[in-house]
Amino acid sequence: DHPDLEIAWLMHCPQLTEQAIASMFRTCTSLTAVNLVQSSVESTMIASVSLRTLEFTTSQKLRDAAVTQLLEQCPNLTFLDLAHCCQLSEPKLSHPVLETILLSFCINLRESAVAGLFENCPSLRYVELAVLQFDMTKFQRSCRPECTVVVNFDF
Repeated sequence: DHPDLEIAWLMHCPQLTEQAIASMFRTCTSLTAVNLVQSSVESTMIASVSLRTLEFTTSQKLRDAAVTQLLEQCPNLTFLDLAHCCQLSEPKLSHPVLETILLSFCINLRESAVAGLFENCPSLRYVELAVLQFDMTKFQRSCRPECTVVVNFDF
């Protein structure tokens, strides 16, 4: 048990089991930032009242249900990086305080999921939607003025 641990950088650890990640969130109750970039997480149940930042970039197995559940069970999450999570198609993207979400290169993500994001995340301030399979510019044109939507990258 490490109840005072606030930050966990576990990037590029594809052998990390779902049970280990779930156990970390159960026993490390003060976590505010977790980096699970390139993990093999599929459906780990993540629940944390302290978590504010969660990064899953290039977690190729991450499923819709896991994302929907973590948004329901992490009430203070303000930053979520799901870029390059190619299995995502229609997670329920709804959260009262989420400010930043990165969804670029989620090539199977459906337009209806992104529409739900803008309808059900009233605190959004920054969204990345580059390289998706639909016209992302309509979200850029229709979002609230305080929200920046990036639909392409200048390399």
